[in-house]
This record gives sequence, structure tokens and C-alpha cells, in this order.
Amino acid sequence: MRIDAHCDTAVKLLDLPTLRQLPQAHLDYSRLRGKVDAQFFAIFIDPREFPGEVLPRALAVLERFLADMRENRDLVEPLLWREQLSAPGPLKALIAAEGGELLCERAETLHLLFRLGLRSLGLTWNYANALGGGAFEEGDLTPFGREIIGEMNRLGMITDGAHLSEQSFWSLLRESKKPPIVSHTACAALRPHRRNLSDGQLKALGERGGVAGITFARSFLAERAAFEDIIRHLDHGVKKAGLEHVGVGSDFDGTDLPLGMAGVEDWPKLAFALSRLGYGDDAVDKIMGGNFLRVLRDNLPSPEG
Repeated sequence: MRIDAHCDTAVKLLDLPTLRQLPQAHLDYSRLRGKVDAQFFAIFIDPREFPGEVLPRALAVLERFLADMRENRDLVEPLLWREQLSAPGPLKALIAAEGGELLCERAETLHLLFRLGLRSLGLTWNYANALGGGAFEEGDLTPFGREIIGEMNRLGMITDGAHLSEQSFWSLLRESKKPPIVSHTACAALRPHRRNLSDGQLKALGERGGVAGITFARSFLAERAAFEDIIRHLDHGVKKAGLEHVGVGSDFDGTDLPLGMAGVEDWPKLAFALSRLGYGDDAVDKIMGGNFLRVLRDNLPSPEG
């Protein structure tokens, strides 16, 4: 199963009527078919640009996204339950959110969003909030942040540390009873960046059963990033976190891409390049989706509860 743990394409529904065909975007439902089996679609509303409006704007995106999936059910369905992972069907879209500001400091909001289909939450977006510290603004998890992690574990939601501060990252690993992810990141040893993970963080994430999704974000990879830099970071991540703990989190439609990666049409090049590097078929399958599939099985709920 091929899985991409992060894209920002869903937010385009604030301005566009459908994600069925978007040749101007990095991906759409039609181009994903045959390349990616499960796609994480993040809902992100910048709290600095829209203070006090994060939740209503996020709900507007979510409502339009759910309606768009209903209208395009031949191509896509929301991924809500563990049982769907082994069922045939179209592209499975996991609804995620970036930044705990949309909770408005109430656990009840998390419960509501879960009922509406949210299955993954990035606790912060770069800056500190009511849940914890961000990658650009230090701080530890707050009591509310720890409460939310416990509620996410109980409900069957994936905790995402992609934008956390280092202090909050270590606390997330201690607090979460289920494997967390870092949906879109890269390796700090190859490219120093506040959003990248150190070798120690990669190792610890692997030891907790989590997965790091290597991003295609140009600035995370190299000064003049090219496609080959994605493979370098994937390979380094495997060496430090372990083969079972690295995947892909593209950040399509949320970043500038490296030379040689135009969009989801270039996704199959990843498997070919890993094979050329010496990875066998089983190893390639794990990196291209099998590792995130395991985390989904460990986290997602069943409809029976």
C-alpha cells in the first residue's frame, strides 16, 4: 500500500470547487489513482493570519472536502476505520489538521472533529500554542497538550509531531501510548533546519514504533535541492531510525519542490531510485507506505468502538 503522510491540497477548496482534476496543483484525485493508495490531506489555517478564525475556517474546509469526496466517490473515500485498510476501493483520504489552535482549548472540540472525520492532528504549527512548543518557538507540552494526546490515543487518532519544538517532541514520545508520527520532516544531519529531526530523534521515534515521513520541501533537503536529495534523506533516515520507521510525507501543495519532482506524477520515481540504491522489494514497500500502514492499523479505531 502506497501512503503519503502529508499534503496541503484540501485547503484549495476554499477557492476551488473540486479536487477531482487540478493540473495546476501538485496532485488531484485523478492523478493520485494508481500511484498512491492512501493520502493524508491536512487542513491548515494560519493562526497568525486568521486569529480567532481558525476553527470556523477549518470547519469550512472540512465541510467542502467531505462534500467533494461524496461527489467524487468513484475516485476517493474518507479513511475513518481500521477495517478500510484491507478493503478494496478508491483512494483513501485521511483527514488531518495542522495546529491545535482549532481546538479552542477545549477537548470537546477534538471529539466533535473526530465525529466529523478527523483522524490525525499536528499539535502545533511552528509556534507555541495552548498544547505545547513549536519548532520556531520553544516550550514543553502543556497540561492541556498532554490531555489531548491521551484523548487522541483513546479515540483512535494519530498524533503528529511535525511542527513541535524539541522539548515537546521528547514529551510526545513519553506521553503517547500509541505510535506517533512526524508526518513531514527530513534529517538534520544532512540539512540543519529547525523542522528536521536529529539522529537521536530519529532513533528514539523508531524505538517508540513511530514513523518519520521524509518531505519533498526544498528548503528541508539541501541548498539547491534535487530529486536525489529526497533519496539521500530517506536512506539516512532508515540508517538512523530503522527500516520500519521511515516513510514519505511529501508536503505537496504546501512547499516548493526540488528539481526533478514536479508533482504526484513523479511519485513512482521514488521506488525506482530506492531499488537502484540497493533496497529490495520488501524494503521499498515498507518505505513507500508499509510503515505508515502499520501505524494506521495501530491507531485507527473500529466502527464498533
